Amino acid sequence: MDNEKNLCSQSNLVKELDFGRLDAESDRSILNYFVQTGSVEEIKEGKYLVLGRKGSGKTAIFKYLEKEEHTKDNVVSLDLKEYPYAAHKMLKENGMSDDNAHTLSWTFLIVLISIKFLEIKDKLSRKERKVLNNALKVMGKYSSLNLVFTWIKRVKKWDLKILGSGAGLELSDSMDDSLSVHMHEFIEQGINILNSYYNSSGNPVTVLIDGIDDSWDGEESTKNFIIGSLRAVRNLYSEFDRTKSMAPAVMFLRTDIWDSINFNDKNKYMQDAVKLNWSDDNLVSVVEARAKYSSGKSDIGWVDIFETGTPIRNRRDSKGYILSRTMGRPRDILSFSGKALNKAQELNHPIIKNSDISDVELEYSEHIYNELENEYKLNGNWFKNFEKIVQKINKRSFSMDEWVGKSEEVDGSFEYKKVFDTLFNVSVIGVIQKGGSTGGSKHVYRYNSPRLKYDEKTTFTFHPAIVKYLGLRDR
Repeated sequence: MDNEKNLCSQSNLVKELDFGRLDAESDRSILNYFVQTGSVEEIKEGKYLVLGRKGSGKTAIFKYLEKEEHTKDNVVSLDLKEYPYAAHKMLKENGMSDDNAHTLSWTFLIVLISIKFLEIKDKLSRKERKVLNNALKVMGKYSSLNLVFTWIKRVKKWDLKILGSGAGLELSDSMDDSLSVHMHEFIEQGINILNSYYNSSGNPVTVLIDGIDDSWDGEESTKNFIIGSLRAVRNLYSEFDRTKSMAPAVMFLRTDIWDSINFNDKNKYMQDAVKLNWSDDNLVSVVEARAKYSSGKSDIGWVDIFETGTPIRNRRDSKGYILSRTMGRPRDILSFSGKALNKAQELNHPIIKNSDISDVELEYSEHIYNELENEYKLNGNWFKNFEKIVQKINKRSFSMDEWVGKSEEVDGSFEYKKVFDTLFNVSVIGVIQKGGSTGGSKHVYRYNSPRLKYDEKTTFTFHPAIVKYLGLRDR
């Protein structure tokens, strides 16, 4: 309790603290305590793909770029949670492959939104405006494009006149080969306009694409939709000569989805990708930044907020204990710390005590488990089988033989290997590594060792974040 005495004179500190919301989408104060880890600068310098696990901060970066002083005037945010997939399907031409059709329609949509953005900002010449409106008028006869226009209006709250004369035409349900011709023509003209604007002003226009994760169901059609979007983003990147500037489009995508799709030249995308990985120090900074903002005290840190100097369990103090039960994500440390803060405030403690952390661990563990279940519930009922298998194993550490045996007991047709790899990749399952000459052992997960692999003789462990909820024995 090294720090409790120091806080007796400022016992109102804990009452003043607020660690904010877990979801960046609805956090209006995100800019006030956004923690930079270098990822933002990489995006500003041209990276067009942002990969991270759920809760790793993708949407926080999306919101930051949308509102940050040096980028907000040049970005268009595109949240795809309500995207009409039917519009893209209707855009497919006869004879064109599914993923190529998606690539074309995505490219068209990104260019269209970028040009409309410039028009709204009154940055187009009269000639460029004419090109845009003529293209919209010609393509307005295709009902599928009208669905896209309708969606754009809803997302961006643009009124009817912004869409030009094409939006008001009487539409036909017919499509023919000329659709792709018109789309290619418009894309070429649009790229010229965007390049001209960049060369004259030095300001790039960038479309930020988020929310595509919510559509993920593992089906082939969804894979093609996402592959098409990725190819469009990369193809447009190659069309622009921007040095140390933001790409024409930036895609935010969950790592597990990226790992689940395969297509030609996929490896080439990684040289232009940002992978969101958080160090322990950066995770602690997320909590400290929110504490400083909510209290108005810029000089406080972890030791002023949490009990330190006394271990909770296994020689870990409050910081080590909470970090060990997060999965390397800001959302986890905010959830655990926030629940402990609520308990400390409820009990009128001057600091967040170790007992507050212990008291809320079960609630936190249930939260993590429910998030995992919600994340994978669209991929079938296998998560329920996973819970049954874990309960049969009934301990933290286990072997592959135990996993296979208990899987067959639960369901003989269960795809135990596929499920195991999924959970291993998202760090629900890790490995126990012996300490070598120093003795002892350590638990390692993919989030803190991205190249982690296993073989059939490996001893595995379930992540401590879910252990409390599942009631597993330590051994």
